[in-house]
Amino acid sequence: MLTFIATRMTILQNSHLMDHEDDQRFRIKSNMFSFHRQYTQIYAARLAACRPTLVFNCQKHWGASTNELHKTEEPPILSLGDLVVDQRCVIIGTIYKEMKLKPSILRELASSETGSLTADTGTGSCLLSQDDSSFLEDDVQRIMLNLDQKVLQGRLSGSRLATGVVMAVLGHEPSSARGVFIVEDFLFVEPQPEHPIKAHHLEVPVKTCVDFTNTGPWLALVSGLGFSGTGPTRQGYVLALQLLADWLRCSGNWSYESSDSVGVVRLLILGDSIRLSMGSDANAPAVRLSQQARYLTRNVEAESVTAMARLDEWLATLPLGPGGGAENNGLSVDLIPGPTDPTSSLLPQQPIHSVAFPLSVARSGGFGRRALCGRTNPYSFTLEGRKILATAGQGPNDLLL
Repeated sequence: MLTFIATRMTILQNSHLMDHEDDQRFRIKSNMFSFHRQYTQIYAARLAACRPTLVFNCQKHWGASTNELHKTEEPPILSLGDLVVDQRCVIIGTIYKEMKLKPSILRELASSETGSLTADTGTGSCLLSQDDSSFLEDDVQRIMLNLDQKVLQGRLSGSRLATGVVMAVLGHEPSSARGVFIVEDFLFVEPQPEHPIKAHHLEVPVKTCVDFTNTGPWLALVSGLGFSGTGPTRQGYVLALQLLADWLRCSGNWSYESSDSVGVVRLLILGDSIRLSMGSDANAPAVRLSQQARYLTRNVEAESVTAMARLDEWLATLPLGPGGGAENNGLSVDLIPGPTDPTSSLLPQQPIHSVAFPLSVARSGGFGRRALCGRTNPYSFTLEGRKILATAGQGPNDLLL
């Protein structure tokens, strides 16, 4: 779905001295490839960062003690390696879900060898099953969690847990079922209060493009442009894109004589600029192939080629330019890839190559000159003194599966 937002940037004092691009933060270079980087290092760092907060919360809610030799009724906070059978205690660790329907690279390879297209990813959007198991692991080992609904009174079930989340659980390991932890209560790291962003209220309501050119500066965000290789996919799609392009062309002050930061000074395209053809059934071979690993589809013609050409034509109609005044007029566009865009699948996604935009590059005078820039996903930068972290949003989408 095409989504567009314009938000006003409050200019801080001497903010022009702080604007910079942190383009290298998520960029992966050829000498950085290493098979020694595994998820276990991410989980260990996350557990170490969350553990102090959870220890404090456990002491507050359960009166837990960090002293293992403390002989009171207060439950001690133990590591998995120090668990004592039938002792009521608190353990802190990272959740691991063992899911029977989770996609498997080995099964996808077997499907490609046999010529079958019925890969795991084509079985449905829900990966949960009754046979799933939940574990809690720390730096030493892991233990299975028994989420008895009679004990928890329906407050937590295995279907609501996700791999990689750090949590603390109160319970015990019974002698009759070694290797299983009976959960009585649980705690997560709760979101902390956010500091409000100071913003000045507009004296005059912004209703037209002319109002935008006299106020600001504005940061524009758009996602789900959804260009397809088979043409328009829904009614009103072409008109919506045309209206968006017209609005962007008249929403900024592109005069060479002006050096003020007013109007829309920057556009962020946040992923899903192209989309799969919706003319086929969800279980059709073409759709299932697009969901498999990319190396399994190396001999299949990519339908995204035509879609990218149409995206290039649309970008070339915008007043591309570095932005920022008399010498740098124009609209600065940052192109951030998403799940359906032609780039790497794993996060952080790398920028889309400039060869895919011949018309836009010629229009803007060169790729990467702050007129049209391919960015990573996520992408971190500072604009008008504000630190901004932009992402196409795969994290929440994956967590909802």
